[in-house]
Amino acid sequence: MSQHDAWIDALTQGTQDFGASARKAAQNIGETNIKKKAQDLVRLALFHEYERTPIRRDHIIKHIIGKEASRAFPIIFSQAQNILRTTFAFELVEARGRGTENPLLTQQEAALDERVGSKRRRTDESVRKASASTHTYILRSTLPPDILKLMASDESGDPVLDWDASEGELGTMGLLFVVLGIILVSGRQAPDARIRACLAQVSLSIDRVMPMSLQPLESGTSDHSDRHTLDMFFQRAMRQGYLERVRATDTSQQPSALEWRWGPRSEVEMGEHAVASFMAELYGQIKSESSEPSVSILKRIERAAGTSLVG
Repeated sequence: MSQHDAWIDALTQGTQDFGASARKAAQNIGETNIKKKAQDLVRLALFHEYERTPIRRDHIIKHIIGKEASRAFPIIFSQAQNILRTTFAFELVEARGRGTENPLLTQQEAALDERVGSKRRRTDESVRKASASTHTYILRSTLPPDILKLMASDESGDPVLDWDASEGELGTMGLLFVVLGIILVSGRQAPDARIRACLAQVSLSIDRVMPMSLQPLESGTSDHSDRHTLDMFFQRAMRQGYLERVRATDTSQQPSALEWRWGPRSEVEMGEHAVASFMAELYGQIKSESSEPSVSILKRIERAAGTSLVG
């Protein structure tokens, strides 16, 4: 680092050791332009989050940074992260690609293999498939759960977060947590028939219009023909990256059988611990006469998932 580029570390708060090519590119652009491009990246990220769509690195370079300044991407990205964290309590997190494994689960399995001395080893190709960088990012809140709970508390007047005002969003997110919970306790991959059977028990079927409390915000209408069905809910969840639908890996099932698993947005945005805690709390409310502690319920969820919870 020289005096000419000391401003780079001051701007990014020394969060990363940038290479010489990135520093040189940043110097050529100048501090003012680096700040502007970082602010533009923040706006782009917030817009994509409103639409619940991921943001790709090549899209950032094409529309924000420009090909000539692409080598300065790490520095611009770092400055944008600082703005997101300090101003909006968000951060950009890289999401896995469709059809690949959750990297946290991959690391967990590798550590387990090493600990128990397992001779089972993945091929080089499968390791690359699980760990290859996607350069695709999703916004994630950096607020701790305790702070969110306090913000939603009404003990000191009007809560900062009014969940009741989120009509449409609150219901669909609750339904999503239920579906994610079913998948989690099914070994992280649930047959389509199992999902349908579980939801049918609460009077939700694929082709039936969902009640108003489960309608998304954009369909808040009393017109029966415009209201969403459960199938539309699943299509929307897949489009936004919350769920993935894959061909069944169990050869005993029909070749056309489908299974559901978590999408990359659910792994980044919620995580297994949050969904398990939701299930434990819900179970405690339904089984209020039961004295079973939530810790025991969480252990049962973990056993049903197959390995320790991640995220």
